[in-house]
Amino acid sequence: SRRPCILMKSTWLWLVVVPWLGGCATEVLDLTTQTFDSALGAGNVLVMFYSPVNCHMCDKLSQEFSVAASRFSPSEVKFARVNGLREKNIAQRFQVDGYPVFKWFGQGMTKPEPFYYVHYFGSHSDTFTKMVSEKLGKTQSHEEL
Repeated sequence: SRRPCILMKSTWLWLVVVPWLGGCATEVLDLTTQTFDSALGAGNVLVMFYSPVNCHMCDKLSQEFSVAASRFSPSEVKFARVNGLREKNIAQRFQVDGYPVFKWFGQGMTKPEPFYYVHYFGSHSDTFTKMVSEKLGKTQSHEEL
């Protein structure tokens, strides 16, 4: 079940609960062997393979990944993550041998396209937003983030 989106407007605290219509912010999906393939068939998907143990960069980027996910609607792109230590079959299937690793699956694709995470400036969430926007064919300057 999906949570409703909550929108707040101004300091008057107008609270509006909007039922799920596919236009609200994307949540990061935790994928397992049972859910991985079905998630790929449902549009564009950016997958973060991570280790929950001894990976400072995984911890840091996981938070920023969630912030970036909130900037897109699920109809544009889904953000997902795979615990590579628990889901070893998926990690091996996509030749993941270190963490974190990112894979981009375009709509209807079962083989990933390259998604080389390159961070130059600003927050990591801004970098994710810029790179995903480029994959989606959107042009967006850093000042718009």
